[in-house]
Amino acid sequence: MRLGQPCDTQARGGIDAALAAVPDFTVAAPLRLQRRGAELHLVVGGNVVPVPRPDPPLIRTLADARGHSHPAALNTNYYLLGLVAEKIDGKPLADVFQDRLFGPLGMKNTALPAPASNLIPEPFAHGYLYGSTSYALADARYPEGLVAAAKAGTLKPNDDTWQNPSAYFAAGGVISTADDLATWMRALVGGKVFNAEFQKQWLASPEAPELGEPAMQKYGYGIITISWKPNVIYYHEGEMPGYQSFMGYDPGNDVVLVIWTNLTLALDGQATANSLMLKVLDEIYTVSPLQAAK
Repeated sequence: MRLGQPCDTQARGGIDAALAAVPDFTVAAPLRLQRRGAELHLVVGGNVVPVPRPDPPLIRTLADARGHSHPAALNTNYYLLGLVAEKIDGKPLADVFQDRLFGPLGMKNTALPAPASNLIPEPFAHGYLYGSTSYALADARYPEGLVAAAKAGTLKPNDDTWQNPSAYFAAGGVISTADDLATWMRALVGGKVFNAEFQKQWLASPEAPELGEPAMQKYGYGIITISWKPNVIYYHEGEMPGYQSFMGYDPGNDVVLVIWTNLTLALDGQATANSLMLKVLDEIYTVSPLQAAK
């Protein structure tokens, strides 16, 4: 069974057993998120429970080119899947990734670091963030006083290079290079990671924030799309204190784009790599997403 593949009955039993073996976690019923109008609900078996939106929000929002937003995936789910993968394969997730994904795809400069390590293979860029790490972790906006001090030059960003990435685990703890990420996006979108049946489902999974409504940006099974006829870019972004990233692939035009920034949030509160992504696409395409959204 490949990672990410649907499970048959026998494999399903193995996963249930693996989940039961994860400390302090019990599977009582299948879980999934369901959107109903403007609200999100957690479906547990036959029960539907509204998902609260605390401050900071439990579910992050991503702004599209027109200023709308939609719910993104919960990192907790990916963390849990990492634990499941370890139980199924009987080895650390770093080895699972290497054996199943990085090795076969020839990604020689990509790895999931050991939990206790905060080292980054050289060469690397230092990562910066103004103020507390909470501004990156909770999508909190910079206060006016901080912005004013930074613009005046009296406040410098903190060097957050040595933040331990183990908290992200399967949700985003991997260290890589731009070349390897380009390889990954081509393989993922090009059908080298999933089988043909699931690849078809995966490519068709992105949905609009409001179901049935037209939208330039959609979210699916761990993938986001930006669509403006006739172009479609499959992508995802990621961040931790000090860094922000965007990696995407347009299979129709064979365009792969990887952007890394070493300042998580600009002083206007925008994620830096995402902001650059729209500007770069404006240079690459005759009609860009920004132009199409006007």
